[in-house]
Order: sequence, then C-alpha cells, then structure tokens
Amino acid sequence: MQPLIGLNCSTIECTSLSPSAPIWQDVLAQAMTGELVAAMNYTSLSEICDDPEEMADALEHAEGERGHAAAFAAEGRKIGVDVPNNVDAKHWKPAPRRIHALHHRA
Repeated sequence: MQPLIGLNCSTIECTSLSPSAPIWQDVLAQAMTGELVAAMNYTSLSEICDDPEEMADALEHAEGERGHAAAFAAEGRKIGVDVPNNVDAKHWKPAPRRIHALHHRA
C-alpha cells in the first residue's frame, strides 16, 4: 500500500485508485458514520441537559464529532473515493433511538 503522506509530511496527490481503495472506502465510511451518530447522540443529550454549561459542552462535543466525520470524508477524497454515510442503517439505528427513548421517559 502506498503512503498517503510523504516523509516530509506533504500530501501525495492521488492520480489513480489503489487496489485497496474499496477497502479504505468501507473503513472510512464506517468511521464517518460512527462520528455522525456520535454527533447526533451529543445533540440529543444537549436537549435533555438542565445545566446550560452541560448543554454547551454536549453541543461542543457534537461539533467535534462532525469535524471528525468531515476529516474522514476529506481523507477519502485524497485517495479518490467518495465516503458514503448512512446513519439510518440497521447497524447504527439503535443508539439514537435509545437516547430518544430515555429523553421521553424522564
């Protein structure tokens, strides 16, 4: 596998897809979706916080998770792949539902 960062830390421009590109696309998609689910969870958490500082902290964490997701998408573009995400996929769906249910039980 070719490195994406040169030894002098400069980005190497992608001119053709590596044979491992589909694998990296899947890895990055999984990571990006996980970050977006985390952002959704922190946003949901902020909605049930009574303390303004806790609410602000949860929203700050949500923004950080969205930043991580954007970074994974950018890494995909560097290697020439589109990084899809699907927070509504069966694998990811239970976590936001659990938080939503907790919110409505309180």
